[in-house]
Amino acid sequence: MELLFAIAVPYLLGSISFAWLAVRLMAGRDLRSEGTKNLGARNALRVLGPVPGSLVFSADVAKGWAALWLVGLMAPHRPQLLLVAALMVVVGHCFPLWLKFQGGKGLASGAGACLYLNPWLALAMVFMGALGLALLRNIYLAAILGIVAFVPLLYFLTDIPGRTMAGVAIAAVVMWQHRHNIQELVRHKSRPRQ
Repeated sequence: MELLFAIAVPYLLGSISFAWLAVRLMAGRDLRSEGTKNLGARNALRVLGPVPGSLVFSADVAKGWAALWLVGLMAPHRPQLLLVAALMVVVGHCFPLWLKFQGGKGLASGAGACLYLNPWLALAMVFMGALGLALLRNIYLAAILGIVAFVPLLYFLTDIPGRTMAGVAIAAVVMWQHRHNIQELVRHKSRPRQ
């Protein structure tokens, strides 16, 4: 029963697309046909502006945190279920059931899950992203650097059994959602200079 709760509730919570809802309610449009067509905070920011975009990002972080909090309440004696919840809230955000499995990229909801697991983990992820952005000057490369750093950071900053496997699974989902950005970066790098 606790495992089912840790799978279903975070997935359903993650499936709430605040970006889609904000654009639908504020602009009367479908975010899947706007901007990058991605159902994440960054695309909502492009379409609606900085304040609504920031609110969407905050709501996505909050749902990641809330998913783990609920599982922690339900099964305080089974910390491994927090890792299941972290994976499922990211999966729900990336592949929402009621939006034909077309969602965001999982970074904000994943950040909320990290914040619950260990605030230092969340801070380290923010630092890695900021460092990547400063060094690489590309938001997608910075995100990829953060995703790669996530697995060792999760391992060293938490002591939950199964954290390596869960970290790899979460990183794989987020990396999959960034595959088009990775392909574009590779194409850009391999393009001959004029």
